[in-house]
Amino acid sequence: MKDPQPIWKALAKEKQLTASDFIIRCVLKSIMAKASDKKAVVLGLFQKAFTPITNSNKVANNIYRYPFMYQYGIQYATRFNEKDLIAQDALPVKLLQCLETEQEIMLYKNLLDYLFQDSDGHTGEKYSFIFIRQDLSKEQQVVQAAHVTLLLGTSPIKEDPTKLNFVVCGVKDKTELEQVEAFINEHEVTTVKFIEPDLNNEPTAIASYPMGINQKRFMRRFKTLKY
Repeated sequence: MKDPQPIWKALAKEKQLTASDFIIRCVLKSIMAKASDKKAVVLGLFQKAFTPITNSNKVANNIYRYPFMYQYGIQYATRFNEKDLIAQDALPVKLLQCLETEQEIMLYKNLLDYLFQDSDGHTGEKYSFIFIRQDLSKEQQVVQAAHVTLLLGTSPIKEDPTKLNFVVCGVKDKTELEQVEAFINEHEVTTVKFIEPDLNNEPTAIASYPMGINQKRFMRRFKTLKY
């Protein structure tokens, strides 16, 4: 990896440093560190660089401990997609140009995801998305949701049920269900699918494996189920 210091100094001289640059610098420095536990290094650097919200009322209302991290998360999700990171000439932030290999890029993404999970005020929480066909009766939709959730529960995942959130969404028919399944899988998230024997062995519902709060940002296009 290239030394980020020259770029950092140039940005500082031009007074162009932002909170995003400080976050990126923490991650880059942790990548360069000799310590084997990169997560501990990046978290330590981040906590030295930023002060969290400690107001009891704001914490009780689930306000982000580091509000700018939420805004940067939106920016990260919309600008730093995998294609941008792999194609280095498309990197939108100067400091990220220090990353030279695909391995460094993936390590950067993993460490940044870890920072979001630790600092967003919802540490450890995961989200599983349930999609139900709405061309079925309301009663059948409830049954199929139960079927696919049970199927998810028997999958090889280990999650704390007290920190697992379920988001139930509706799709209009079998075709749209299959399109959603393909979309989720394209983002490297595993899904389980329930096939109903009493409905000509057709798929009736899918459920995603649990995702962290930052990982699930690509799911914002979907709306919760409404009758």
